[in-house]
Amino acid sequence: MKSVGITGGIGSGKSTVTQIFAFLGIPIYYADVNAKTILRSNKTL
Repeated sequence: MKSVGITGGIGSGKSTVTQIFAFLGIPIYYADVNAKTILRSNKTL
């Protein structure tokens, strides 16, 4: 399996590209959402 990282500044189209990938059935890992969930649930990190 290949991994692709999407980076860029504000308004550069990261969300648009992610939505297109999701529409095509490509699995998406939302690092920001998952990091916030971990930090909220585990204060000892």
